[in-house]
Amino acid sequence: EMKRRLDLIMNPPDVGKAQQWLSNAGFIWYLTAPASAITNVLGGMMIGFPTLVGQYVKMYPNLSYTKATAAAMLQVGKSLGQIMSTGFKVDVEDKRVMFPTMDRNKDLTDAERIAYDRFTADGLIDITAAYDQSGLAAAPTEAYTGKSRRVMEALTGLFHNAERFNREIMAMSTFRAALAARKDYKDQNQAIEEAIAEAKDVTHRSMFDYSTQNKPRYFQHPVARVVLQFKQFPQQMTFFLVRNMVNMFKGQSPEIRREARARFVGTMGMAGIFSGVTGLWGFSTV
Repeated sequence: EMKRRLDLIMNPPDVGKAQQWLSNAGFIWYLTAPASAITNVLGGMMIGFPTLVGQYVKMYPNLSYTKATAAAMLQVGKSLGQIMSTGFKVDVEDKRVMFPTMDRNKDLTDAERIAYDRFTADGLIDITAAYDQSGLAAAPTEAYTGKSRRVMEALTGLFHNAERFNREIMAMSTFRAALAARKDYKDQNQAIEEAIAEAKDVTHRSMFDYSTQNKPRYFQHPVARVVLQFKQFPQQMTFFLVRNMVNMFKGQSPEIRREARARFVGTMGMAGIFSGVTGLWGFSTV
């Protein structure tokens, strides 16, 4: 499987303009309304917050779920405040609307700036479902500029930046929590590196990895890219729930079982709070 995946990365299929046009049309038809962006933010809370709580009970085995929830709320609140304090701005020279982002926050510590820059360089924050579904995440080099790309960037702006907002909160909240758990390290550079790695792992687990390399091989055929355009999120979400449900009972250690319980029960609980019984996983199937 690894060899097949490597071959696909080194020799990606030529999808052509037809697939890109159909992907763009599908995204415009379904996900350009402000309601989609708002729902995306709520979805981040439903999945991301319980995952962060799970991370706390994993890092601190003696911490109760109640205290872990309170600690996670404080971290999320701090990240939210740092992002929203930057506000909306207009880049007159580049003719772009600049959404709130922690990148423009001047109060980040040196360690937090190192972490944020690493997250950006590695695509953790910017490679979103919106860019994947609209074809912007893996467009050919010649398509990086031009009017058509600028138009698609504008149309994906709300959904992309809503998801970017979620990923920034998740990554930076987890990084700070992980770094605090390593405050006794003599080598703080090692603590920062480990905290960055942990934050990336948790963010991918909750916000998922939409890079082309991580897309299932069966989703990468030009026809499959159109037919299964919106199925990568359900595929990843189903794996997230099933894996945590199994680990609740069959995890290799008590810590893994506690973490999985926080993630599964927390996600289902948040879904129930936001959307009632009809929003719970499996309801439509039943």
